[in-house]
Amino acid sequence: MTATKHWSRRLPPPPPPTLLKTKSKPGQVTVHSIKFSIKLPVRVELEDFSTICQRVGGTVKRYQNFLVISHLPGDPQDKLWNPNCKLVLFRYRRSPLRKRGAERGNSELPPKRQHCNVCGLKSFQSIVHVRLFLALLTDCDEKDMITTIDNICGSKKLPTPIIKTVFVLANRSNCFHQFESFPGIILKTGIGSVSVLIYASGSCVFKGAKTEAQLTRANKHLMSCFEKYLDVVRRAIRT
Repeated sequence: MTATKHWSRRLPPPPPPTLLKTKSKPGQVTVHSIKFSIKLPVRVELEDFSTICQRVGGTVKRYQNFLVISHLPGDPQDKLWNPNCKLVLFRYRRSPLRKRGAERGNSELPPKRQHCNVCGLKSFQSIVHVRLFLALLTDCDEKDMITTIDNICGSKKLPTPIIKTVFVLANRSNCFHQFESFPGIILKTGIGSVSVLIYASGSCVFKGAKTEAQLTRANKHLMSCFEKYLDVVRRAIRT
């Protein structure tokens, strides 16, 4: 009797009859974190940059080879500005190859740019604000900066909770799961490096997007997989 109760707890709950009327709508993905990198056209000393950021009200943590700046002054017109975003400025280091080329008078290699990472932004308008902020502090032209978006994280909620084992069976080709180590499902969209983490509650987390268009396409792919899951559940209920 005890074994019967034990195995019954591990079985997935029966699907609710409301799934017969559920329609999968694409909806929108809420962007909650944008990480991007900037290559500055000028050389900036960490000590000088730390002093300037403290004067404008930023919080600076100093390390040996980089600075971490938070609580940057935001744009009043940007309603999604995140004051907890972090800016990481790395120390300028010339590579040995460029150093030897400069000593020999070889100018074929382009000058090395100083690297900077920014994470925790919630809108693309905030990227423009950070670029203008850095251009003002480093006294350089904002157009000469090289900006690369590394990762866009977003989230959304499916119309209903899901049964994870059924969802994996309905999308075998691009779903992976390791329920012993991770409670959710990993959905490989095949759109760039975008993947979706899906949980039993219906919560979804998008990772690996480089552009807003990739995030939109990944959302449509997720809803098509959810429609396949609904078809399997509907057939099970009708039979």
